[in-house]
Amino acid sequence: LAKENQKHFEMEKSRVQYFHGDLESFLATERPTYDLVLCHAVINWTADPHAFLSSLITLCSTKTVWLSLVFGSSTAKALRFAQDGNIQDLLSVVQAPGSAVSSLIETEKVRPLDPDTLFQWLNDEQCTIVFRAGIRVFADYVNPSLLKNDSTLENIKQAENIARKNERYWKLGQLIHVIVHKQIGT
Repeated sequence: LAKENQKHFEMEKSRVQYFHGDLESFLATERPTYDLVLCHAVINWTADPHAFLSSLITLCSTKTVWLSLVFGSSTAKALRFAQDGNIQDLLSVVQAPGSAVSSLIETEKVRPLDPDTLFQWLNDEQCTIVFRAGIRVFADYVNPSLLKNDSTLENIKQAENIARKNERYWKLGQLIHVIVHKQIGT
């Protein structure tokens, strides 16, 4: 999609290059120079999110590399489990954020992470969060039949855009988006 957008915006002659693959393979090879590491909706599916994050941060070894990370929030997942009546997974995610719980894919397990814990891990790695926002702050709690109405959907989108960066609401997002910069040589 990024390549298609690059062409759509007539940027195909730019110096943008894409590298795609699993983290372990990428870490094992000599890496090219890059500016942005994108890891969206992956960390929650790993067996050890903390170790995965530490490995991911090793890719941010120069002052010019940024990390864009999207992860599933235990805060929002707990509310969603309560709404769905999934009490067992609700207890698991509240008692032990990061524990494996049910996902939308029935055979898979996901590990919703406590945002404060993940932010502490980033701090321990000498990373600075320069951006954070919730994704799907309200939409997942609204009866899907209401979203079929264009004006209701537009109002939900407007509320999402207001709330996603607001300190009061962003942690309610099913997903949290952070952009991180590693402090090098400080």
